[in-house]
Formats: sequence, C-alpha cells, structure tokens
Amino acid sequence: MGMEKQVSGSPILFMNTFPKNYFDKYYGGTDIKNPLQKLDFYRRVIIESLPELQKHIKLLDIGCGYGGFLKTLEVDKMIATYGIDAGDYAITYARQHTHRTKFWVTTVKRFKTNIKFHIITAFDVLEHISELDSALYRVSSLLAKNGRFICVVPVYDGIFGRIGGLLDTDVTHVHKRSRHFWRDKLSEQFEIIGTYGILRYNAPLMGYVHFASPSLSAWGQAVLFSMKKRRAV
Repeated sequence: MGMEKQVSGSPILFMNTFPKNYFDKYYGGTDIKNPLQKLDFYRRVIIESLPELQKHIKLLDIGCGYGGFLKTLEVDKMIATYGIDAGDYAITYARQHTHRTKFWVTTVKRFKTNIKFHIITAFDVLEHISELDSALYRVSSLLAKNGRFICVVPVYDGIFGRIGGLLDTDVTHVHKRSRHFWRDKLSEQFEIIGTYGILRYNAPLMGYVHFASPSLSAWGQAVLFSMKKRRAV
C-alpha cells in the first residue's frame, strides 16, 4: 500500500527523538498523565464526530505515544486504528499492549501511505513540530473527503495558561502560543466546528486531574479543536 515500513524490532535511529527517558521525565512513565477519564473524553469526542461519516472508519493518531487512546477504540469494530510516533520506544510498548492497531515509527511529514483517514488525532503533538505549516498541510492531505482532524494543544495565555507555562519544562515545546494563534493557524487548513477548554494538573494527592468543557474554551490551559477538512476549491 506504499506505506513506510512497520516497526519490526529494529530501531529507526534517525526517528528516535523521544526515547524512554523523555517519557519517564515528562509523562511519568507509561500512563500516569493519560488516565481513563481523559482517554474516555477523547473517545467521546471521536464518537460525536462519526454520524456524518461512513460506517467503517479509519483513524490515525499522530504522536500516539504508548497507544493508550488507540487501545480504548479497539473495542469498536467499526474503527480501524493506526498510530505513528517519532520514538521507537513508545511504539514498541504500544504494539505490545494493543491488539489490532497498526503502528509506525515516523513523523507526520515522513509518513507515506495511500490510505485516506476519516479521522486524524494529535493530542499534545503540534507544539513539538517546528515546521507547522507543512505538517498541517500534510494532515489535510491524509484526510478523506469530509474527514475530521481533532487536536489538543497547550495554550499560554490567560491565568491558567500562564501558570501552565511557568510549570512547563519540556524543551521540545517549540510553540508556546495563545489559543488565538492556534485558532488562526488551524483555520488556514481546516474548518473549526467545536472547541473544548481543558484544565489539567498532576495533583500530589488526587493524581492527574483532567476537566474539559466547551465553557472552558476561553480560559483553559489547553484547548481541544474539532475540525473538518475544507472542501477543495
């Protein structure tokens, strides 16, 4: 199908920009910052996107990490799941803990496939990509007609965003931008059809706290954008 070679145990060294120590440092090992509450919210957003689409859905998760989100979708037989990540460590783990998802070690710009996806997701990924315009163009080109792109980005405006910025030590975050920047940038390639503001914090006694609501869009420390591929002119 013209796809880049699947992971088969041999590391693709030039792609391995997010090794084990990166995930351990910033994400607390395997899934501390991806509790079921958070993944279930992502899954609900996906399900809400399905009515206008066909019954057999192909979904690609960009920057899929350990594959926890894709695993929650595997119970739904109408969704075929695919994942890519720049780190072979995360993909190796993901392949061992999922059942029918196909994975590749690659970036969205290097990913080569003939598949057109009905839904593409990118949760806390775009802020890592330096060549943002070309990456978003590539996302659009991978989407089927009427396809959906759903992403989450941290934002650094507003009181909670500024606090989050002070706590953010991830040096791979090359875009520390406002929600207005992201809305304008994403609108260049996609039609935004919905937003959720997100409040999240790794609390010492409560664990990882994650609240999401459309009413938080103006002041959450992260924003989920639900989008539709623009029609070709």
